[in-house]
Amino acid sequence: MNLKIIPKKPSGTVEVISSKSAVHRLLIAAALADRATKISLHGLCDDILATVDCLRELGAEIAVEKDSLTVIPVRIRKEAVRLNCRESGSTLRFLLPVAAALYDSFEMSGTGRLPERPNGPLIAAMRENGVSFSSESVPLAASGKLSGGKFRVRGDISSQFLTGLLLALPLLSEGSTIELTTPLESAGYVDMTLAAMKTFGAEVECIDHIYRISGKSGYRSPGSVSAEGDESAAAFFYAANYLGAGFDIRGLSSATLQGDRKFREIIKTLTSDAAVIDGSEIPDLIPPLAVCSCAVKGTVRIEKIGRLRYKESDRIKSTCAMIRSLGGKCEAGDDFLVINGTGVLRGGTVDSFGDHRIVMSAAVASCICGEPVLILGAEAVSKSYPEFFEIWNERGGEAHVVDIRK
Repeated sequence: MNLKIIPKKPSGTVEVISSKSAVHRLLIAAALADRATKISLHGLCDDILATVDCLRELGAEIAVEKDSLTVIPVRIRKEAVRLNCRESGSTLRFLLPVAAALYDSFEMSGTGRLPERPNGPLIAAMRENGVSFSSESVPLAASGKLSGGKFRVRGDISSQFLTGLLLALPLLSEGSTIELTTPLESAGYVDMTLAAMKTFGAEVECIDHIYRISGKSGYRSPGSVSAEGDESAAAFFYAANYLGAGFDIRGLSSATLQGDRKFREIIKTLTSDAAVIDGSEIPDLIPPLAVCSCAVKGTVRIEKIGRLRYKESDRIKSTCAMIRSLGGKCEAGDDFLVINGTGVLRGGTVDSFGDHRIVMSAAVASCICGEPVLILGAEAVSKSYPEFFEIWNERGGEAHVVDIRK
């Protein structure tokens, strides 16, 4: 699907979609709990539905409604377990240890760039604790049940490695410890994991970057729980507002642990003077940050973003290509972007690279474009926010499907 965005500045109230990060964690904890749980939410996306399908394959029953998910916990299946994670890195890395804690063997697959995303540190830690793997990337087959004990894992490639282990270890008979061998990046996501576990009665002790989990601690359902709004999704509306739109953004929690809440403060630091920004804590929001930087008459350098090369696209490359396609000035390095803003963009044709965040960023960029923006492969938006363009149009924007073959 290719979308043409006419430059406008939409405005109106937006109730943002529920946090994808929160729902992943709540779903998994609910599937591992002692009784059924109802998760209230606002909106679903492809990544969450991938986790739903994988949990069903593991033996959970999940009823999907418009505004809720009702989860009946896992019952071990006798049939072969084959988990299709689609393009969801969270589904893959969270459920890799969980599946190994539940089953003696299973298979995992994925689509898009998921087979390219690194899992080596997580798999190495699991191999040290009883699990054998046919490969470090999907498709893979695993055999041998996960055992408790000591786990050592890096924290600077993906916090998802730590989250997957944390979610799985309360299921084991033995107590376990997880030691980080590098500083932890995107720590806010781990805080979300610990909060979700606590909601389901699973306590984790953390002292000096060592996490301790008691054996057989398990999960206890609170009966019902609500998922907060998604700061990552909201960031695109905040970015649009920075560029002149007028969205009234609702549904967020003032007490959120989501690291992407920092986006709102970071864009306030963009000035006509040269700005240097540490992007390591908001890796998913570098594309909209780069777009906002184009509105500044000055130079913005975004550093410490090497991990972006392993997202749905190589986001350093795809973000730079997006900016240039729209007439902006951008240079890319191994772990940085430099944007030389002029205050406006021209417009033009943007390749989405199959990346939902490039799609939404290009749409937001239209607010400061003089000509329309054509987004190739805009269907990628369904990975995290299927209703994004419906909301955009209902609030005064103009995005419509075009056939570029004509």
